[in-house]
Amino acid sequence: MAFSANTFIRLSAQANSDAAAVFVYRTADNEAAVTAADYFNPAAQVTGGLGLKNLDVILVQASDVTAFYEVTVTAGVVAINLTSAFS
Repeated sequence: MAFSANTFIRLSAQANSDAAAVFVYRTADNEAAVTAADYFNPAAQVTGGLGLKNLDVILVQASDVTAFYEVTVTAGVVAINLTSAFS
């Protein structure tokens, strides 16, 4: 499946735009889909994006895992790296 902006929510609202933000994302997709290349790219787009940037954190609630991922954004391409998973 594809990324859904409807279930991608920013939790932090700090005034310092250089500080990392925390997001929550819930999906019926599994972990393999969510961690696939380019899955979160729409959230990092400069125009029409959702503010996702380098070093932000996403709490993902997927069909088979709930986990924290650190975000890396390079030239608009998003990669996420597992930091902590829950069973």
